[in-house]
Amino acid sequence: MFGQGRRHRGGEDSRGGHSKLSGQESKNHLKQIHSCIQDADAAFQKSKYQFCTTNYEKALQLFDEIQVEQDELHVLLHCLMQSSRSKLMIGEGDGALKDAARAIALSSDNARCFNAHCEAMYLKAEAYFHTGDFETALMFYHRGIHLAPVDDAEFRHGVTKCADAIQKTIDSIHPDKLKEWHRDHVKEEIRQKRKMEKEARRIEASKMQNRLANVSVIKPDIVLQKNTCELGKTAASSLNSLSQSKNSLKKTRKPHNYLDELQEDKEFLQDLYADGVMQGGRMDDVHELVEAALGYLKTREDFWRQREFQIDV
Repeated sequence: MFGQGRRHRGGEDSRGGHSKLSGQESKNHLKQIHSCIQDADAAFQKSKYQFCTTNYEKALQLFDEIQVEQDELHVLLHCLMQSSRSKLMIGEGDGALKDAARAIALSSDNARCFNAHCEAMYLKAEAYFHTGDFETALMFYHRGIHLAPVDDAEFRHGVTKCADAIQKTIDSIHPDKLKEWHRDHVKEEIRQKRKMEKEARRIEASKMQNRLANVSVIKPDIVLQKNTCELGKTAASSLNSLSQSKNSLKKTRKPHNYLDELQEDKEFLQDLYADGVMQGGRMDDVHELVEAALGYLKTREDFWRQREFQIDV
């Protein structure tokens, strides 16, 4: 299992096969690995995080060139987690996340590495936190609590600081910015809808033009057989009938829904605006947002009502 894990990281020659070292070469590599880790651990204690990061990376590269045995697993896990810690200290959140994730993968199926697995889980959560992904970090802190319910103080502290960070992020958003975002969002939706309506009208006009072009021309001899006076009377009668039908339709027409699918939203916002619970304290911000949304919907409704009136006239 562990040898396969090493091949995932690297350790392949130019022909795609795993590098094979002799027994003596592997021993020499292990000596260099232990030397690099010792130097890095000493530098970590002295807060020389850049130096120790370089040495941990060198040790990991040497690990890639050998077949890691079970008795060296704890050395590799130690190197990965220390590398993750040192990268966190110098602000390399992505690199720390990569090392922690690899340590989790290597220790997940080994009961003897349970403590290392829990520690790697904590480092992964810390890496997400330092990259600003507070929601994902919160998820891994909670996983750590379920994974190690006895010794979960660090994970619980992580949950608390994640919740605080998320709340501060929400509180930092000014109500004016929310209003601006909402206004821009609604404007974009209206722009897209009008663009689609314009395109639909263009297509319909094109179809109508094609249909008119295909209509057969009335023969002149048939037209000449019609009496001019009768045609005038028929046309006048038809226009009169059309006018009466139009007036009757106006009288019987039901109130038009000028907002389409937004009508339900308007009714909901009206009920929400009239609710006394919306007034007072922090709810005033929500009350202002609802009032702004209703004002916009009324403007839109008046616009389309006026357009319809102009068309009817």
